[in-house]
Amino acid sequence: MTDPVGVVSVGLGWWGGRLAEAAKEAGLEFVSCFARTAEAREAFAQSHGWRPASGFEVVLGDPDVKAIMLATPHTTHAAQIEAAAAGKHVFVENR
Repeated sequence: MTDPVGVVSVGLGWWGGRLAEAAKEAGLEFVSCFARTAEAREAFAQSHGWRPASGFEVVLGDPDVKAIMLATPHTTHAAQIEAAAAGKHVFVENR
């Protein structure tokens, strides 16, 4: 059996919350979360028991984070995927 992959949820609005809940139910192990506003990430972290990340760069540098689940505006996806692809797995859903 392999070690679980630590996941961070980036983008914590309505859709980000739905994706995070579904992924958690599927067995993913979340270790952190990030949103642009401190209030959103603190509230989400508190309600889910995850560590809030203070910036996207912090997410990228976190050795516990092996994968990033993006639920951010589609206009930000390309830059975020390019930044993360150097060392993290990325899940991005486009609806």
